[in-house]
Amino acid sequence: MNILVITTLYPNDEQFRHGIFIETRLRELQRYYPDYQLTVVAPIPHYPCVDWWRGRYQNIQVPVQTQRHGITVYHPTYLAIPYLGMYLNPFTLLS
Repeated sequence: MNILVITTLYPNDEQFRHGIFIETRLRELQRYYPDYQLTVVAPIPHYPCVDWWRGRYQNIQVPVQTQRHGITVYHPTYLAIPYLGMYLNPFTLLS
């Protein structure tokens, strides 16, 4: 069985404690059902004009595709604009 998980909270090389509860659940699922093929899509925000925000928001650099504990993880980027993100992020995540 193939399972696709889409989440904005998932650990990566820069934010290794970011959403570890989701990774823990998937690792347990993988332990009980080793024949399941798990894939995660965990978008990473891209902030334009980072210098203008004076370091409050930072763009992190992570590989587009990684393997964590045997789980394939994709990290596409999406446009995130500070202070407007809660309104715009649902639309920029779709693009």
